[in-house]
Amino acid sequence: MKRRETFKTLFSDTSVKIKKIVSPKSFRSAIFTQSDNEFVFMLKGSATLSVGGKKVFLRKNHSLFIPKKTAHRILSTSAATKTEWLAIHIK
Repeated sequence: MKRRETFKTLFSDTSVKIKKIVSPKSFRSAIFTQSDNEFVFMLKGSATLSVGGKKVFLRKNHSLFIPKKTAHRILSTSAATKTEWLAIHIK
C-alpha cells in the first residue's frame, strides 16, 4: 500500500505554483513551515490539520488559507478514500 503523498504541478510561474496533491488513506504528514502563502482546496475526501497549533477539519469543497511561515501538518486523512486537494503557493 502506498503511504506517501503524490504531487503534480499543474501550473508554475514566478509568483504562483499550483499543485494537485493526493494523500493516502489515514495519512499523517511531517510538519511544514513554508516561505510562501498557501491556499488549499479540498477536491475529495477529508482531513484534519494542525495549523499554527489549532485543529482544522476540511472536507470536499472546503478551503483554507495558510499564511507563510505558519507551522502546519496533516493529522489524519479520510480512512475510507484517498484525499485529493489543490495547493496554491503564492509568493
